[in-house]
Amino acid sequence: MKTVVRLLIAAGIVFTAVLLTNACKDDDKDDQTTIIGTWQLVESKADVKRVANATDTEENLEAAIVNYIKVPINSRVSFSNTQLTLVYSINEGENKSATCDYTLNDGTLSIVLPIDSPHTLLGSVDLKDNTLKVTLNSSSYLSLLQYFAGKDAAFKAKVDQIAEASIYFRLKR
Repeated sequence: MKTVVRLLIAAGIVFTAVLLTNACKDDDKDDQTTIIGTWQLVESKADVKRVANATDTEENLEAAIVNYIKVPINSRVSFSNTQLTLVYSINEGENKSATCDYTLNDGTLSIVLPIDSPHTLLGSVDLKDNTLKVTLNSSSYLSLLQYFAGKDAAFKAKVDQIAEASIYFRLKR
C-alpha cells in the first residue's frame, strides 16, 4: 500500500510540475497577432526614384530625407489601441515626442498627423516573429516631405528632385 501511495504522490508531483511549466510558457509568449505594445526601432530605410533632371544620386536623396525627418535608431515606438507614440527630430534638431491617432485595417496603417496637409500618412504593416515592418507609401510620404520642403529651401531643393519616395521602419519587441 505504501508503494501505491508513493507512486500516486510522485505522479501528482510530476503532473503539477508539467502543468505549472506549461502555464508559465504561455505567459512568456509575446502576442504575435497585434502591434499593440512597445517596440524598438532597429532600422529605417528610404527608397526614392528621381525626377529626370535630378542632380543628386538616389543614395544622396535617400540619406537627405532619412536624416531630415529622423526617428532615432534604438528609440521606442509604442502602440496603444488607438494611438502611437514615437520620438523624432526635424533637420538635426532636438528630439521631440509625438503621439498620433492611428487605425489599422487589413494591414493598412493610417496615421493621423497634427498638420493640415498631409493630414494622414498611409502605410502597410507586416508582423512576423516579433518583428514589425511599417512601410509608408509613396504618395503620402512624399506629401509629408513636401510639407517640410515648404518650410526649408535647402530641403526643398532635395525634395524637388524626387518623383517617388517611401520609407520603411523595422521594429522589434
